[in-house]
Amino acid sequence: MTDKGSEFKYEAATLANLHLGEAKVSMDDEIVKDRGKRVLGTDRGAFTLRTYEVAQESMVDKLTGLLNRKGYEHEMNKFYDYYKRTRGSFWIAMLDLDNFKGINDTKGHVYGDNVLKSFGRSIQERFRKGDICGRYGGDEAIIMLTTGLLNPEDIDLEEKDISDQLANKIGTGVSIGIVKWDGRSTLEDTIQQADNKLYQNKKMRKIQE
Repeated sequence: MTDKGSEFKYEAATLANLHLGEAKVSMDDEIVKDRGKRVLGTDRGAFTLRTYEVAQESMVDKLTGLLNRKGYEHEMNKFYDYYKRTRGSFWIAMLDLDNFKGINDTKGHVYGDNVLKSFGRSIQERFRKGDICGRYGGDEAIIMLTTGLLNPEDIDLEEKDISDQLANKIGTGVSIGIVKWDGRSTLEDTIQQADNKLYQNKKMRKIQE
């Protein structure tokens, strides 16, 4: 019998981990072999797979390689509904580049675009494959952490660790705010809580500079 929870997590992770330029769906070899017997071994199966790929590619931000708003909202809502039913837990992280406007103004938009590409690539490398990583807008990113448990007492250290790691790779500061879903709030309210914490942390960073 198929484990519905595992199947759900697999399908969500498939979309969450698409990489720009890869005209294929990320599936491990055993899954490919199994599905190949049932679906991919026919012309109709190949057409179905390609149709699926095109649909998923439309959900990826072309500059950063992260999910676009359509993509991450679709995936996060699926996870939210799932965890609400099963009383699970997840975290929302909001990330923002420090002084990105200044980078564009002094070094130009081509340089700024390269910074955003590096930002997206570094986020995908830093977070786990099952986490949902999206471009929230401009130089801001959103992550739903679904595959690892964080200790609320260590969240400030976790934020600093992620910020430092990304800043070292990108070459510019990164502010971050992480909150745990309280089991009651809507997804939109949880995202707003994380966004509020992001800007609180950004203000503190400016004061400390």
